[in-house]
Amino acid sequence: MKKIEQIKIYYKQVDNLALDKTAKLGLKIVFLSLAGNWLWLAAWWHKLPPEVPLLYSRAYGEARLISQWGLWLLPVSSLIINLISIRLAGSLIEKDKLLAQILVWLAALTTTMALVGLIKIVLLVV
Repeated sequence: MKKIEQIKIYYKQVDNLALDKTAKLGLKIVFLSLAGNWLWLAAWWHKLPPEVPLLYSRAYGEARLISQWGLWLLPVSSLIINLISIRLAGSLIEKDKLLAQILVWLAALTTTMALVGLIKIVLLVV
């Protein structure tokens, strides 16, 4: 019963954010980018090799490779970041509108960056 109330609170916060024009556009970008992350990876999953490059900060060669399952880190981490950012923005929208807008756009930026990175990695190996 408590989880249902938390979900209702979350939807109410998202509805409050959607009333603001700036935050509404950011929310659209967030949800479209999240869907793009999941769909892009699911669409190309059968063509991916067993190991793909993801860890570009490491030395050149095998140290950069990770299992194809490691690519799910990008959509999952962006989902977690977005849930936290939107929850915080929803609770702050009435107190500090600018901070709430910044949090929504930060979520949009991180999700879009994850999508672009995922697209580049998949197109590199396929």
